[in-house]
Amino acid sequence: MRTLAADRRALDDGIHLELELALREADTRRSTSDAMLAAAEEGHRVRTKLFAIGLATTLEVAEAETQLERARLGVVDARIERRIGEARLAYALGRPL
Repeated sequence: MRTLAADRRALDDGIHLELELALREADTRRSTSDAMLAAAEEGHRVRTKLFAIGLATTLEVAEAETQLERARLGVVDARIERRIGEARLAYALGRPL
């Protein structure tokens, strides 16, 4: 009986550790996506100003807008991934969502 209880605790600990690591990875992705968003916003700002004075093409501005939208979606994806990780951890630990 002790072996079974010890195995269960070990399994619970393993699940908890795995989900904690997933949350840390999600936090890292969030930080990275926030930095990418800041860079894309700056790139878009610069391209728009350059276009206004005739030093950038509409294609360059459109590409900057595409990068900006990708970065925004990256932030949303990172937030969703974090929330899913939190829900999975809560479920695994038997806590209410």
